[in-house]
Amino acid sequence: MDDVITNNSNKPDVLVLAVSCAVRKENIESFKEYAAAKGIGHASIWTNTVIEAKLYAEYHDLLFSYFGISLSSERRNRIATVRRNISLKEKMKKDFLKKGEEIQEDVWERIKYPYKKFKSSEILIRSVDDTFYPENIPDELGNYPWYKVEAYDFYYNGIRVITGIRELVIDEEGNWDFIKNYNEKISERYFRVNALEIGNIPFSNIIEYDINGDEFYIYPHLFCDFSNQGHPYESIDYVVETEDSGYAFLDVDKKGVRQV
Repeated sequence: MDDVITNNSNKPDVLVLAVSCAVRKENIESFKEYAAAKGIGHASIWTNTVIEAKLYAEYHDLLFSYFGISLSSERRNRIATVRRNISLKEKMKKDFLKKGEEIQEDVWERIKYPYKKFKSSEILIRSVDDTFYPENIPDELGNYPWYKVEAYDFYYNGIRVITGIRELVIDEEGNWDFIKNYNEKISERYFRVNALEIGNIPFSNIIEYDINGDEFYIYPHLFCDFSNQGHPYESIDYVVETEDSGYAFLDVDKKGVRQV
């Protein structure tokens, strides 16, 4: 700053110091106070995060020229993804869900047990990268490229499928945990329940589907991107059956109760 003042006959009204690292707040304030004492009306420091934010918000040409990032193409890709996912959702609901005379259950029954809405209870999940089907060869982590699940429900971002049944302990407040072995002793405050394990597959991980299956498995095949640790799920949930309202999702924040 002293060099700027010394080498220029006129003091600048605005002084911007651009740095490629983070700067502590107290150092920024000291810089501004020193500049004011030297007669500079407005002084500021653009840290790496400020520069990045300004490039994305105000200087799109520089962002493309120096970093090859085109926000227009990124925006087009996002728009195309949204449109593709909405189209896939509507297409899947039309093909997977019962309609007209196929519906035997009343509305309340379908709300309590959402899987009853589906034409086929069975779905085959297949990796889009698998080239050995119908052979089923696990990878080095033991993940299989295809396996059967059961339809549960659609949700805002994709489709939920039942991947298995887990035995849990749960108390009256909804605290719960897995049972590690059947014979382990648990506190009287907990009771044992069977929960459905639900895998949530986002539409973005569903590449395509074959509604009719093939000669090996004559039910829908979902071809998915196994992008999440060898699986297509963005998250896993657990649901338990209640006395009155069908199935209820367990609160993941209440998992891990102490079994005494």
